[in-house]
Amino acid sequence: MTSKEFDIDYYSPYFMIKVEKEEFEILDSSISLKITENLDAPSMLSITIDNTSKFDNYSLKDIDNILDTFKEGNKIESHIGYFNDSDKLKTPYFSGKIVGVSPSFSSGGIASLSIESYDNLHFLKKNMPKSASENRIYKNEKHGGIIEKIMKRNGLKGTVDLGPFKKKTVTQQVGFSDYALLDMLTKEIGYEYFLRDGKLNFRKPGDFENKKEDLILEWGKNLISFSPRLSTANIIEKLTVKGSNTTNPKKPIKITVSTESNEITALKEKSEIEYSFPVENDEEAKSVAETLLFKHNSNFIEGTGECIGNPKLRPGMNIKIQGIGEKFSGIYYVKNVTQSISKDYKVSFGVRRGLSGNI
Repeated sequence: MTSKEFDIDYYSPYFMIKVEKEEFEILDSSISLKITENLDAPSMLSITIDNTSKFDNYSLKDIDNILDTFKEGNKIESHIGYFNDSDKLKTPYFSGKIVGVSPSFSSGGIASLSIESYDNLHFLKKNMPKSASENRIYKNEKHGGIIEKIMKRNGLKGTVDLGPFKKKTVTQQVGFSDYALLDMLTKEIGYEYFLRDGKLNFRKPGDFENKKEDLILEWGKNLISFSPRLSTANIIEKLTVKGSNTTNPKKPIKITVSTESNEITALKEKSEIEYSFPVENDEEAKSVAETLLFKHNSNFIEGTGECIGNPKLRPGMNIKIQGIGEKFSGIYYVKNVTQSISKDYKVSFGVRRGLSGNI
């Protein structure tokens, strides 16, 4: 993706949802649509309509008819774009299943219906051993290798970074879901995961090596508001990874990495942290230590903001924020995004920025 400043006079927005094979264009401002995406969590789509909404031929006066279409378990997609954007219908922004419907009938004669959906990552929470005889044992598997088996079992495709990590044995017991296992393995090595375009991405943090912006937001133009917070409370100068040495048990592995930055230099009290990790050699230990240290210090500055609606703003990308002073202007990594369509189209987002300098 190339860097491009978003023009506030861009095209008219276009929104469409598809339930199973039936398509609905959202042209009425009384219909509310919200899509929330997070790194390391399922994405959610919520739609609210009322009996004043123009929603094709549907009316809440015939609640059974509309509930037959928007029923639990039905596949649902949402497309967000602009009328003269030829790509708006190629790939859905959100794809998942309906999990809940909530009608409401008020005393004032206003009826409304809320529809809640999750992407396919959510349904990994339901896939788990039901008895001890169904326990899943992963013998001598890398983290990424276990992730690939989870994906295959749940019909997911994607890109998995296996990483230079020692093979391990894991037992998935009763009640421990595929989602919980995915989340545990990710956090162990400081990686991140997210579902995008129907594909699972399992990788090092996207801002670990990539420092280039994908999008520019400027206060007073396409950036409506931004509130950053700088904190050194959890900053770590050094991180050590210790592990056994299978080739030479008498010489355990111990690797320490440190951060060189102006922010660390300015601290009067410097912190260190130590991890025990199943690494097999110095290379593995260093890779784990660098990733974990980076993840620890990646929230040096956190912020929340709101901008003019833009479907290209997604978690896992870098944005450059301008016009808010030298200290807080710069490149941030996007952690979460909520696309909101009602009377207008806006995007709220959460970002982070780590320390300057290198590990």
